[in-house]
Amino acid sequence: MKKIFYLFLTIFLLISSLKAAGESGGNAFDLLSGARQMALSSVFIAKADDVNSLIYNPAGLSNLNRYGIGLTYDNNIEDIKNAIVTFVAPTQIGCFGVAFAYSTIGNFNNSAIDEEISVYDIVSIIGYGYKIASNINLGGNVKYLNSKLGSYYAWAIAFDLGVLYEINNDFNLGFVAQNIGTSLKYDIEETQLPIKIGIGVNYSGVKLQQHRFNIGSDFKYNIIDKDFITGIGLEYIYNDLIAVRSGYSYEKDSINSFTFGIGAKIKMYELILKFDYAFVPKIWESSNMSTTHMLTLILEF
Repeated sequence: MKKIFYLFLTIFLLISSLKAAGESGGNAFDLLSGARQMALSSVFIAKADDVNSLIYNPAGLSNLNRYGIGLTYDNNIEDIKNAIVTFVAPTQIGCFGVAFAYSTIGNFNNSAIDEEISVYDIVSIIGYGYKIASNINLGGNVKYLNSKLGSYYAWAIAFDLGVLYEINNDFNLGFVAQNIGTSLKYDIEETQLPIKIGIGVNYSGVKLQQHRFNIGSDFKYNIIDKDFITGIGLEYIYNDLIAVRSGYSYEKDSINSFTFGIGAKIKMYELILKFDYAFVPKIWESSNMSTTHMLTLILEF
C-alpha cells in the first residue's frame, strides 16, 4: 500500500507542476456520466461498482464479475445531447472495458457567414482494472477525443489512473488522476485538457433487514482551471431491487444544484436488467442551464 501511495503522490506532484494556459478545453470528458452517478452528483470515485466505473474510477472494474452493457442518453445544457455506450468484460487476468460517447448541439446557422455549422465531440475509451491484493484495486484508461467545431477539427489523447482501497466490507477509499494528456488544438487556438485529481470515500455499513444505504463524498481539483469541486451522494436501496438517490455538489463560480434519481433492478434467469433515471432541476429562470433528464439501461449477463 505504501508503494501505491508514493506512486500516486509522485503523479500528483508531476501534474500539479503543469502550468495553466487559460481555461481548459476538452469538456466532452466532463459530460461523460451514467444516470446513477448523475443522481449522486457524480460522487462515485470510491463506490465504482458498475459498468460506469470505467468513467469515474477504472480501478473499480476489477470488482465486476459479470459482463455488462450500458446505454446512457441525456439532454444536458439547452440542446446538448449526449449518448454513451459502455461494455465491460471480466477475465481471469482482470477486467477490460470500452466506451464510446457522442455529444452534439446539432447544426445551427451562422448569420455572419451564411453557413450551417456542425458541432460535435466523439470520445473513445479503453480501460483495464486489476486486483493486486484482496483489498487493493488498480486501473487505467486511454481516451481519445475527436472534436468538430464548424470547419475546424481537433483531437486529443488522455490517460486516467485509479486506485480503490477497500478498508473493510463497508468502507472504501478511492483516488483518481484524470485527463492527463495532450492539448486540444483547433487551427491556431490551443487549450489544455481539464486535468483533475480526485479522492473519494464511501460507506455502506448502514443495513436494516431489507434496507441499505450508501453514502459517499468526493473531492476533486482541476489542475488547469484551479477549481475545487466537492460533492456528497446518498443512495437508499430496498431489497436490492429499488433505489432512491440524491446528491449535491459545489464548485465556486458555478451553478450548483441538488440532483435526484431512482433505480430499479429486474432479474431474469441469468440476466440482470438495471434501469436508472436522474433529474437535475433548473434553479434560476435566468440561467442558461436547462432541466436535465438522464436515462441509463444496463444489461448484465
